[in-house]
Amino acid sequence: MITEELKLLVKDEAEKLKIHATPEETGRLDFKTLRHATTERCIYGQMTGDCYSKRATQLLKKCTTPYSSFLNPYRKPNKKTFTNDRWVFSPIEFYIANSESKRESLINFLKGKSETLNL
Repeated sequence: MITEELKLLVKDEAEKLKIHATPEETGRLDFKTLRHATTERCIYGQMTGDCYSKRATQLLKKCTTPYSSFLNPYRKPNKKTFTNDRWVFSPIEFYIANSESKRESLINFLKGKSETLNL
């Protein structure tokens, strides 16, 4: 379920990603091939090659804290930070897994194609 709190957390994570991800990383984002359940085509996987990579973990730590232990349904995370062998998900990862999410808007914002993020 997408709550107002989740939307605020997604916006905060997205703003920080725009600061900490390189232009090359955000340039790899592709709405058409985005798949939340795969390690290479999820949002952090597209940017870094694998969402379990050291770089993905660095970005996650700089941009957010764990939001949920599952993608659906929400489950309070049992970890306070991200590790390479993580089983927790960020607000963006949880948001993207929801069928009602505005994934294309998020990708366009991260790529700099849009200055506002409408969720």
